[in-house]
Amino acid sequence: MALLTCAPYTLRAAGRNVRARPKLFLEIQVRNTFICSVVLIAALHAVPASAAPITFDGFTNGCFFTAVSCTPSTIAASQTVTTGELSYDNTSFGGTSSGGNLALSLGSFSLLPSGNDTYTGQNFNLRITFHAPSGLGTPTSVFSSVLTGQTSSGPGQCNPAPNPCGAVTVNFNNAPILFSFVDGNTTGSFLLSVSDLTVLAGQTNVELSGMITAASQVTSTTGPGLTPVPEPASLFLFGTGGLALAARLRRRNQQNAA
Repeated sequence: MALLTCAPYTLRAAGRNVRARPKLFLEIQVRNTFICSVVLIAALHAVPASAAPITFDGFTNGCFFTAVSCTPSTIAASQTVTTGELSYDNTSFGGTSSGGNLALSLGSFSLLPSGNDTYTGQNFNLRITFHAPSGLGTPTSVFSSVLTGQTSSGPGQCNPAPNPCGAVTVNFNNAPILFSFVDGNTTGSFLLSVSDLTVLAGQTNVELSGMITAASQVTSTTGPGLTPVPEPASLFLFGTGGLALAARLRRRNQQNAA
């Protein structure tokens, strides 16, 4: 963190140090102190959002459907949901962001090497729920996806073929969803997106991944135990008061000189 300093200076007028004229020196000192104060307060008032590490914690749930949309569970316990030979296992996740980013494991898919199933036209909803960071306005959100693919237990019925063969692709809406949080004097936000994946027949525990990006937070300079930082209106009032004092000292010097 950079340390801002602003030290008074001494001016010379008509070849003589102004310290030889106490009232003029006082006027200059007042104006100099005022300028320094405004610069320092303005700098302190601008508190940028920080990509400092943020801790995340939560869990996932999912459900498959064909025609009528389903609602994933909101319970953190381990669960497995299936459609045909395709299954999804939920999970808990956690981690700390670095540079505003954090990769997440959001559960896994498995596709048994048996059956003759068509998955095209089916859907999968993924619910992601956060325990941390605290203060999330909406701690949970649902990401929708569309399934495509088929499997076959008979040789030569799909490409590539050995037996069994086939695959299922889970296509998510990859647009990031914005999450915002307020925790005491700290406010922040982050974006979360979910990646597509393809599961081959016979594969198990294929990881579904997600990505947190643009995670940032800022701590307010006002609150219990903190010194309030003036708003722009307060700075204006402070500035006009300082200028008025300088003008009054100037008039007094002119009257004394007359």
